[in-house]
Amino acid sequence: MTNARLAVECLCALLACGLAGCAAPTEDVAASPPANLTYGSGSGQFAGGFSPSNAPWGGFGGGSCTASRTPVVFVHGNGSTAEEWDYPPATAPTGVYDELRADGYNDCELFGVNWLSPSDLSYPSYNYHDSTNRDIVADFIADVLAYTGANQVDVVAHSMGVTVALEAVDYYDLYPDVANFVGIAGAMRGLESCYAVGYANSYFPTCGSENWYSSSIFGFYPDSYYAPNDRMGNGGFRDIPSGKSTTFYTIGAGAKGLDAPRITPPSWARPERRRRSRVGVA
Repeated sequence: MTNARLAVECLCALLACGLAGCAAPTEDVAASPPANLTYGSGSGQFAGGFSPSNAPWGGFGGGSCTASRTPVVFVHGNGSTAEEWDYPPATAPTGVYDELRADGYNDCELFGVNWLSPSDLSYPSYNYHDSTNRDIVADFIADVLAYTGANQVDVVAHSMGVTVALEAVDYYDLYPDVANFVGIAGAMRGLESCYAVGYANSYFPTCGSENWYSSSIFGFYPDSYYAPNDRMGNGGFRDIPSGKSTTFYTIGAGAKGLDAPRITPPSWARPERRRRSRVGVA
């Protein structure tokens, strides 16, 4: 079994058992289709009256069903889309979406949102964190809660989606709304590769430091004296889990993919950065 396959199995086991308590599905799993997304079909696959308030580039979720498990909100990475959580089975491993459907999750328990525009997808090196992608994720969490009637969601994020989602949860203090946060390959301390291109390279904004004029704009340049980037330094994203009601996990496949995949609950406790006041999401 490949490390990629093991990582998918770890995530599905974590969601199906570790987070949801291995609750028995309320519908006949065998009667449920293994997937209800059409990969490559376009941006919008919302159904069942689910109409997010701030999802200009679509996503998926909703249907003729009722949520009995904690809904899962998927946040994709840079250069990707929500539907890639249902990557075609022909390209092993089976998509995470398919695995969770097979484990009994229904369409009212699995949601994803596109936080990148079609033009953004064409130029990943130009993408960075800002209030637009932050608010798309924050609004989507609120919309899923309203649609399902659930008290909390579980967030599963990958790559840049980890830090985009963390910024949304932290900025608007959504910790009471998020039961569990699973980060897959998130750059919590920035990217070492960004040293090669610099913190103010107009061809690689994704590697930028924190913007001098707006703290909501920042890239993955590791925090330093000459290029401050608070979220990528001490007290930033890596330290957010300390003392929160949300339970945080990370999933990794080991150095260069050589080690076995692992799920790591946080056990660190470092000083937190200064908190922002919660404001209404536009």
